Amino acid sequence: MALNEWGGAWLAQCITTGISGGNRYDWGAKIRFDTGNDQAGYGRANVIAKFFPTPDCSGEFDEGETTENVLSSSTDNWIQNQVLGFTAPPGASSVYLQLFTGKLANVETITANFDNVVFGLEGILFPEGYIFSDGFESGDAESWDDTTP
Repeated sequence: MALNEWGGAWLAQCITTGISGGNRYDWGAKIRFDTGNDQAGYGRANVIAKFFPTPDCSGEFDEGETTENVLSSSTDNWIQNQVLGFTAPPGASSVYLQLFTGKLANVETITANFDNVVFGLEGILFPEGYIFSDGFESGDAESWDDTTP
């Protein structure tokens, strides 16, 4: 996700199945900022979950939580960013999961990368060392076109 001007950008998905008030949820992603954009100290990225009482993420959300900010000064390192064991508010029936990137100053372009994005019942996050959460956890990345690092 790249930003050219001051402000924020995000990708989001409304999750409408399996959400129930009182259940505990985990979510997160690995986040990495690129080095070559002259952006050190000017940006942040995180993952946000907002729980809604409606089945389609409409209206006002009841409650939510944001992962810690990953700062753009932490370049070229994948950083695991997560919230663990968040209790959904009573009556929750959908959740709006958002990958957010914010630019704090109007300088150059800022690029944040997200990988291994997960959301689910408590315990869903995978152990460190797994490259992907889609069945390719062997550690052998030869069949992929591009890997980092």
